[in-house]
Amino acid sequence: MTKITANTKIGQHFLKNKKLISLIIADQIPYDSKVLEIGAGKGQITEKLAQRVTEVHAVEIDEKFLPGLEKLEKKYQNLNVICENVLKLDFDQYKNCWIVGNIPFHIIEPLINKLIKIPIAGAVFVVGERFANLDKLSKLSLEVKTFFESKLLAEVNKENFFPEPKTKSAIIMLKPLDIDIYKNDKKMFLMRQLFLTSEKSPLLKNVLMNSLVNFNNCTKNEARAMVAEYKLSEVTLNKTFEQLNNKEYEEVYNVL
Repeated sequence: MTKITANTKIGQHFLKNKKLISLIIADQIPYDSKVLEIGAGKGQITEKLAQRVTEVHAVEIDEKFLPGLEKLEKKYQNLNVICENVLKLDFDQYKNCWIVGNIPFHIIEPLINKLIKIPIAGAVFVVGERFANLDKLSKLSLEVKTFFESKLLAEVNKENFFPEPKTKSAIIMLKPLDIDIYKNDKKMFLMRQLFLTSEKSPLLKNVLMNSLVNFNNCTKNEARAMVAEYKLSEVTLNKTFEQLNNKEYEEVYNVL
């Protein structure tokens, strides 16, 4: 393909290691899959996907990559190229798809926020090592723990990209948790409700109370008493979930 300069300001670092590309695709994604690829770029992953799976929707925001991607689109009938900001897509169109991509850090959280609202088959992401460390509790790591089983597939050194990023990366796989988990595990049920209602901005205490009413089939007064037993501060309880800091997210998670 034509040589194109990457825009590192928006996280363009192209994975060039063919074995790692194979690990993303051939070792994880079934042949009969539909795939949404995020950040198609030069099309290294795009073409391998088109050769393997049933259907590929490749999203790329940067118009300079379109000529190369459109050549691939003509070559593979199962490939659909979309020039768009992926965060503006209607994700309802991609239910039960695999989501694949080399994901810039600045879109990870809004992307996960979208993926928790639809059923997906799974996701394989190349991400910065900061995101890959899901053991450190934060809003983002708790969101992933609440909705997905995560697996580290490989650590990726900087020299496997062009241009090289500032930090190491990792390839991770996310698989949605079985819905039955939320029926039987109160902590998971409450965390799920907190994340799913966060955009509506109810106070933390109200989400917990209403969720406990549903989970325990109890009265509001009984649920209010259960919330009091968590011994969260009034300051925390009277914030919305979105307003919490990482220390408060960790505190809420630990007491539920």
